[in-house]
Amino acid sequence: MATWLEQLNTETQKRQKCEQQLPGLVAAVHTAQEQQRQSRQKLLRRNLEVWAWRIGAVAVLWWRLKP
Repeated sequence: MATWLEQLNTETQKRQKCEQQLPGLVAAVHTAQEQQRQSRQKLLRRNLEVWAWRIGAVAVLWWRLKP
């Protein structure tokens, strides 16, 4: 019975330690997700800018080369 109580106490301490670390881990995950979202937005914005320049260049060439 004493061994079982010791195991229970050990597991309880492990659980409490994990519960204490959980808010920090959740915050770290949220920070990483936010950074990833911002990086994705920057990449999409840059991609749109590149396509806008390409479309603009094609329009200028078409305008100059049309009969």
